[in-house]
Parts: sequence; C-alpha cells; structure tokens
Amino acid sequence: MKSIVVLSISLLLLAGCGSPVEKAGSNHLTLWYNQPAKDWNEALPVGNGRLGAMVFGDATHEKIQINEESIWAGCPVNNNNPRSLQHLPEIQKALFESRFREAWQLANDNMLGTPPRIRSYQPLGDLLIDYGWKSEPTDYRRSLDLKTGIAATEFTVDGKKYRQEVYASVPDIILIINIKALDGGKIDATISMTREKDAMITTDSDGTIHLNGQIIDGEDAGSGPAGEHMKFAGEARITHNG
Repeated sequence: MKSIVVLSISLLLLAGCGSPVEKAGSNHLTLWYNQPAKDWNEALPVGNGRLGAMVFGDATHEKIQINEESIWAGCPVNNNNPRSLQHLPEIQKALFESRFREAWQLANDNMLGTPPRIRSYQPLGDLLIDYGWKSEPTDYRRSLDLKTGIAATEFTVDGKKYRQEVYASVPDIILIINIKALDGGKIDATISMTREKDAMITTDSDGTIHLNGQIIDGEDAGSGPAGEHMKFAGEARITHNG
C-alpha cells in the first residue's frame, strides 16, 4: 500500500504596500542574528505540528528546507519477531537469577523486531529564492518571534527596506512566505524548488511550481524491503500584489 501526501506552499510578494516593521514588545521573546545561517543547524524553525521549515535567512540566495511529518522511507511491515514468545521464559529466568549479560544476549538475539530497524524520515525538499539585487544587502537582521512563530529576514538594498516573513498556518496547513518592499522598492526574484532525489519538478504557465515524487528504497535487510514506496507531492503558488 502506498501513502500519498499533498501539501501547498504560498508565496506572497508585496511591492510598495508594506508598513514599517513593528518592534517587538517587552513581552516578546525573540531570537535574532546579524548574519544568515551557515548550515542547517543555524537555520530558524517554523511549523504548525504537521508542516515545518528551516529558514536560512539569506537575503541574496534564500534556502527554505521543508518538512512534512508523514514523509518516510520504507513501507508498512510486520516486524513482530516470531521467536520472542518462545524465548521469553528463558530470558525471564536469566534475569531472576541475575545472569544479566546472558539475558541481554538472548533478548538481543531473539526479541528485536524483524527487521530490527526502520528507515529514515525524509524531507519534502527545498524552496529557493534567488533575489536579483543590483547591490549587496545591508542592515541585515534575521529573527524568530517565539510568540507568533514568524521567522523574519530584514535588510536594505539601495536605500529601500525589505522584509521576508515565513510561517506555517495551522487552519490552512500551508507554509506562507511573505516578501515585502516596505517603502516603494521593487522585488526581483527567481523562485524554484528542488529535491536531492526521487522527485520531479515542473512549472505551470501561471508560475505554480509542482514537486512530485516517490521514495525508492534500496536493498537493506536490516530496514525492510526495497522498492517504490511512499508517494508525495507539494506545490508553490506565487501571488503578486503591488
């Protein structure tokens, strides 16, 4: 049986209609940094319990790594070990007689799941935003508001201020990326999606980006059968206002 996951990502580009950035109140807890993330460990997380993302906050070549909770390699298997019940009395007897090493070895040989391991969790993919700035961004700041769950990247290009916001909507189950020109600037960006393997990326005439994939598992006797397993899909819709 193959599981299918479908999710959406919405990007809203706002040119010349933003309001000045409000400063966090004294009751806000905010993580903030004056440089982009160098790697995944430094990226800022957003999520709604099912859909999440790691935001790197690069004002020139942004990378947003996207996750959905049910995308896993592997397939359903019955991993109940048929030898477990048979050897249970022997293991219990060894424990009661304080033969702990022997009990451990018996349990290790006869009570682990079959297969003993599960395959790994899988990311959906990466959303990339390549900004077409003519000069280097300045006045850089990225932050994560722990009250609102919004990851923001703020910077200035040629005297114009910009703000990128990323958050995950709970009722709509989508990831929102909101890019604002706060004081009349223009937004020039190329948006794409990518995944290291097991996926195909296509783009509609209206600019909607589709990512469709199926996880292909290789041979691994310790983690379950090989084959074409979980199917998944995501899309990015771009809306321009201004």
